[in-house]
Amino acid sequence: MFALLLSCSLAAAPAPQQRVYVGVFLNDVSDFDLKAGRFKADLRVWLKWQGDAKVPELSFENAEVDSKDDLRTEEESGWHSVQWRVQGTFRGEFPVHDFPFDRQTLPIVFGLDEGDGLLVPDLGASGMSPSFSVTGWRYEPFFEARSQERVYRSDLGSVAREGIDAKQRLTTYSVEVSRPFGPYLIKFALPLALILLVALLALFLPAERLDVRSAMGITGLLSCIAFHYTQADTLPAVTYLVAADKLFLAAYVFVTVTLVLSVLSFRLHDGRPALAKRADRLGAWLLPVA
Repeated sequence: MFALLLSCSLAAAPAPQQRVYVGVFLNDVSDFDLKAGRFKADLRVWLKWQGDAKVPELSFENAEVDSKDDLRTEEESGWHSVQWRVQGTFRGEFPVHDFPFDRQTLPIVFGLDEGDGLLVPDLGASGMSPSFSVTGWRYEPFFEARSQERVYRSDLGSVAREGIDAKQRLTTYSVEVSRPFGPYLIKFALPLALILLVALLALFLPAERLDVRSAMGITGLLSCIAFHYTQADTLPAVTYLVAADKLFLAAYVFVTVTLVLSVLSFRLHDGRPALAKRADRLGAWLLPVA
């Protein structure tokens, strides 16, 4: 009786799902457009699986494939492999909260229907070129990979599985890129610091020269606004403040305070010159510290 029950339970147990390994070698990345949320990639892709020789239907979930060339197929000891060279445009989500000191993740997402097998990353054999054509970014030549299941609330038009939610196994290869700190320090922080320094120098002029002091402050404020718009043109239209916006808001406050101090010193100069001078000195020390 026990043997009969055991044989029945073994017969009823579902067969283990076939594993399909997907690997990537990233030859090149170019035209990374942060504003459009896209980048171009040239890569070699392969599948390895055991069992049926039929090639699993691999999909590129976040790509607009321009070309997909067959390279080779191999078979040995029941294992099969197929390799392609793929070129296309890949989409992604690139948050810019920390711009211009942000780090971005470039994803390459593959998908396989549940019926074709269990898609897993061949991370050990995957890799990338030591240099890319994309400029203005640096990266470490190592992939991060993860797998997940996606469930559609639809049968996607299937006849055999009508009324049953379709399931898909996703594998994502991603490479993290970051902006070099040095060039952006020179291109971004240094010009802004010079604008604020010129606005601050107004506090060292005589209090009665309101015309010169106010001209320096207004020029600094307009320069900050123009510089801010120049930086914003390189970003997508987002609804939140990025790090650069916060720096510019602080710069606006900085320049506005110098203008207020200039007017205050001018008003105090005739009746209380010592107090006017003290206000200028206080602003000249506290504003850079703040």
